[in-house]
Amino acid sequence: MVVAGHPLCGYCTRFETALAASGMPAREDIVLVRELNPWESNAAYRWTGGGNAPIIRVTRWDSSGGLVCDRKLNRPGVADLAAALDACLSPTQ
Repeated sequence: MVVAGHPLCGYCTRFETALAASGMPAREDIVLVRELNPWESNAAYRWTGGGNAPIIRVTRWDSSGGLVCDRKLNRPGVADLAAALDACLSPTQ
């Protein structure tokens, strides 16, 4: 899961606070990458494909490196993120 935010984005700040309170960053079944640098130096912004901040991309690969699930979320709530994670981590994906 990659989260691209911006230091001057109020929505990003509120989302980061809600994300931390959710306990999701402590999950052992995901790798969380968060970046809050300005857009011009924000590698996560390029990876997520841009959009309305914060931008989140939830991606899962199989053991051979094949893409299993790839979901992009623009300005999600924590519940939206949890649903995307559950969908990508589902054994049917």
